[in-house]
Parts: sequence; C-alpha cells; structure tokens
Amino acid sequence: FNQLVPPGHFADHPDYFMLDENGNRITRQLCLSNPQIVPIAVKNMLEVLKASPLAEIISVSANDGGGRCHCPPCRALDKAATAGKHCPTDWCGAGSLLHFVNQVAEAVEKEYPHVLISTLAYMASHHAPVKVKCRDNVAIRLCNHSQILNWPLDFTTSQDTGAKYYRQQIINWSKSTKNLHIWEYVGNYPDILMPNPNMHVIAQATRYYEEHGVSSIMFQGNHGSTIGSERALMRVWVMAKLLWDSSRDMGELQKDFIWGFYGA
Repeated sequence: FNQLVPPGHFADHPDYFMLDENGNRITRQLCLSNPQIVPIAVKNMLEVLKASPLAEIISVSANDGGGRCHCPPCRALDKAATAGKHCPTDWCGAGSLLHFVNQVAEAVEKEYPHVLISTLAYMASHHAPVKVKCRDNVAIRLCNHSQILNWPLDFTTSQDTGAKYYRQQIINWSKSTKNLHIWEYVGNYPDILMPNPNMHVIAQATRYYEEHGVSSIMFQGNHGSTIGSERALMRVWVMAKLLWDSSRDMGELQKDFIWGFYGA
C-alpha cells in the first residue's frame, strides 16, 4: 500500500488512510472504502507495468504488520462479505480489500489484460469471504498461518484447530477466485541456523495444494541468510524440483542433491 498510495498524501488527505480503534487516522494501512485512492493506486501501478513490459503479475497488498480501517464504510464492506460465517472476529478484512482490489484490477485490465493483480490473504484478510468474488484477473495469495513450529508440521492431516481452519480457507478461497496462489513458509524464523525437521512435509504440502486447485506456490525460505541457514542449498534445489513435478520422492531428491553436490 505504501507504494501504491504513499504516506506523503497524509498531510493533505488523512482520509486516504485507515481509522484506528481510537478514532485516529494513521498511515499503517489505507482506507479501502475511499474511492479517491483508486485512481492514485492505478496510476502508480501503470507506471510500474510500463517500466516492466514482461511482467505477468503485480501485487496489490496491505502493508506488513497488520491493522485495518475501522471506519463505518470499511466495516460495512467487511461484515457484508463474511456474513458471520465462522469468522474469527465479528468482522474480517477481506471484504474491503477485495472492494478495492477489484476496482484496481478492472482499471489495469484495460491496458494490461494479460497481467494478474495479486493480493495477499494474510492477517486481517486471511479469512475468505462468502459473498464477494474476485475478478478473473485477480489472484489470491493465501498465506499458510498454520505452518509454524509449535503446531504439527503436516497441516494436510493434522487435527489441530489451526490446521483445520487453514484447510477450510483453501476450500473457501477457491470458491472466490479462479487464481488461488499460496505463500508457504518453510524456514525456522525464530532461529534460521537451527535444524528444522520439515523437509518431508514440503512434498506433502505441494501435492495437497495441487490436488485442491492451487495454481501457484511461493516457498519462503530463510530470506535473512542464504549462506548460513540450515540446509539452504539443498532446500532451494529440492523445492524447485517439486514445483516442476510434485510427484517426485523427497528422500530420493535429497540423496540426489547430496551425492551430486558433495560427491563421495
């Protein structure tokens, strides 16, 4: 959001930005029900796409760190979209987000019909709506909140509440978009040097996504360190192989890497 509608607008237009729980306008996120921010975002997106003629996808996503606008129009959009269907809170942020993203996507499509507009289903927008659909040129990038180390590693079979909730979001989002993408976390982010016993899960997760209509996966590894992180080179090589062909055997891929890279 900061790149689409820069915080520099705040001085003259605080109404472009979110209303917090205390009734103050702050620049953490945008006020997605304000129609005046749409042309600003579209203009900046078109400039990016003009400078990147080979681009096939561009992101329209909230700033990291959470937060959402509490103004009455935004809350109304969010409540109407979820309709109380087991949302973790009394209202979830996907409704106002898609209200904004669909407008941007419609405008961009006129000049770049081949480009997908991607938005994150993450934090406030993680819960899928039941009454709002994405335009055909909108992709949802669902983030795997359940894939953290204090829960069972294999979300595909776990009966943990978080894992079951995540599986349901995959199903629900697939009803709202024709382009369901995944942001999958595979690193040990509290300590990137520590062993992370999840290599076996990566293959199972990849196949699960493919079986449930996911068309794109992005594995986030240990982005903070590409040299010292645990099994970094093996992980990247194995994940690339799985993305080409999810039927590959994880154990055999690891053996292939070890003998091919290190030799005897």
